Amino acid sequence: MEIFILSLIKRSTILDLFDEVKNIYTIYRYTHFGETYTEYPVTFLNKYIRGLKIIGGDNGELVCAGLYSEIFRSGIRGTFYFRIDPVNGKFTTAIFMILMKI
Repeated sequence: MEIFILSLIKRSTILDLFDEVKNIYTIYRYTHFGETYTEYPVTFLNKYIRGLKIIGGDNGELVCAGLYSEIFRSGIRGTFYFRIDPVNGKFTTAIFMILMKI
């Protein structure tokens, strides 16, 4: 059994206006009925995560997809997809797609 949780660790403020990293997130992963615990930092430059779905892949990697908005904007700007390697915790794939305006 695996459980994944996304947490906002640092929320941007007006003081962060000139920093590249606005919000800092962490994915917490519990496996083997809570016996194994791993943290994966997730940060997108000038983007905010608005929704995220996480599943465990066939080879132990995390497969993540979700919605994002841009800095200081409401609403959704696009979608993203990425995988996290279970051994080194690095992103193996990262794709951002901008939604078409209606």
